[in-house]
Amino acid sequence: MRDDGRGVRDGDVDADDDSGADADADTDGDGDSDDVLGEAEAWPDAPPTCGWYELRSQFDEPCESGDSWVRDPFYEPGVEPVLRLVAVSGATTGPGSSRVITVRLRRSYRPVVLALGSYETVIWDVEREEGARLDHIYVYGYDPQLVTGADDVPVTNHSPGGDNPGYCYPFCGDHDTRRDVARIEAETGLTLRSFDGCSEAIGITLGDVCREECRTSVACAGRECGWSPDCRLECGMCAPGARCDGSACVACTPSCERRECGTDGCGGSCGSCTDDTLCDGTGACVPTRTFPGCADVAAESHYCLTLSGGRPALLGLDSGNVCPFGKPDLNLGGGTPEHCSIGWADGSLFVCVDRPGLHGLVRYTVLTDTLAVAPVPCEGVVSWHGGLLSAEYMSWHSPDALDHFATFDDALDGAGETWPWGTRGTRMTVRGDLLYSAWHSASGIEVQALPTGEAVRTIRLEGYDTWILGLSVADDGLLVLNAFWPEGRVAVFDEATGAWLYDVHPTAGVGALQCFVGS
Repeated sequence: MRDDGRGVRDGDVDADDDSGADADADTDGDGDSDDVLGEAEAWPDAPPTCGWYELRSQFDEPCESGDSWVRDPFYEPGVEPVLRLVAVSGATTGPGSSRVITVRLRRSYRPVVLALGSYETVIWDVEREEGARLDHIYVYGYDPQLVTGADDVPVTNHSPGGDNPGYCYPFCGDHDTRRDVARIEAETGLTLRSFDGCSEAIGITLGDVCREECRTSVACAGRECGWSPDCRLECGMCAPGARCDGSACVACTPSCERRECGTDGCGGSCGSCTDDTLCDGTGACVPTRTFPGCADVAAESHYCLTLSGGRPALLGLDSGNVCPFGKPDLNLGGGTPEHCSIGWADGSLFVCVDRPGLHGLVRYTVLTDTLAVAPVPCEGVVSWHGGLLSAEYMSWHSPDALDHFATFDDALDGAGETWPWGTRGTRMTVRGDLLYSAWHSASGIEVQALPTGEAVRTIRLEGYDTWILGLSVADDGLLVLNAFWPEGRVAVFDEATGAWLYDVHPTAGVGALQCFVGS
């Protein structure tokens, strides 16, 4: 089978392989993992009327690669159409393959505008159950596409030769699916509400689930409280003086003994921490830069936050010791490229990841050992004044614009601004209002002013002209470059002059760098 160039076929990495943390990835920021519907999550009956409903989707078979997401899944019924996109590379092949993908539409509480896209020829067979409302179908394909079962519905067919959307979101390799979405939104005049992508498929079900019906008849029968995976909702909250134990409210006694922050174990709070500290799992306020198990490295004169074997780690610039932390099977591998730029803010590490099952701007919160993912295609990310700057992911790894997000929540919502200038290279870091950047192999560092992008100066590096796998400037002006490959060293310079100071030989491989003055 041909490869459309918009996703990896051979050598795809399963989201669960090598990383137990990937299963906890939260792509919408609600604190819950975004798994596809399982056997236990059957489609509940949809009543004719409903006050609030949820968009749902499910492919007939697990996808080898692809992504699914829903924007603001809960809606009131109405007349405004809902735009839903299904994108594939082609239909599942095999003996007797007919190139058919069945699209089943269940009851919908708003009219549906359906966008269908495939690289290879597909016969899109539309089946509608009672209550399904279908207003229009838009089809995109490099090879010819055909729609059956919807003769009464207007069809706009942009095939063959149409620019079919990628089946990963926000991007597949160097293909930015956001641009496809923007084009489809412009043509339909609607905002995309759900995206379902799969490398190959034989069928998909799209429908609406009534929240009230879910609550009363399916998910919460016999439950007082707690999270229901069937309908993905809370079944109820316990009264003061009680806590939820599984599905029942049980009496509890609030206790803040030896706790200065966090929960009192009974729905209340034991207090909050100052701006320079965070609440850990024991109820203590600890410094924002707290890295479990790595206190010795953090006590060195300088140390760097980095990635080693896919895990977050600290590198001591005095000893060269590399101290990984977090889940032993945590894997933030698949950076673009090679994790050469990372950010740090408010107790969280930020990194760009591009691999099947984990795409976009990833936030790893150290004290809670959890991930959240914003659908932001990026080449690299740095922190600036509590917000984030991400270099847009472009072909040939040539960032030509910067996206600024005031907060990570803004990145989750896509509520950023694009600055119409790019870095001078693919490796970057920030100190104050200066942006430092370099190409993958360089003898100098370019310095630009933020937020204007105005060129400030070039730092010529003494005795250095090799690969740069990470770049950082500590608050006291120590400039640190990662040349672990091919030279097995991290080189330290004076930021003001570019003079070489010393080399560090890490005890394990390291990637991007965010360096600090030690305690």
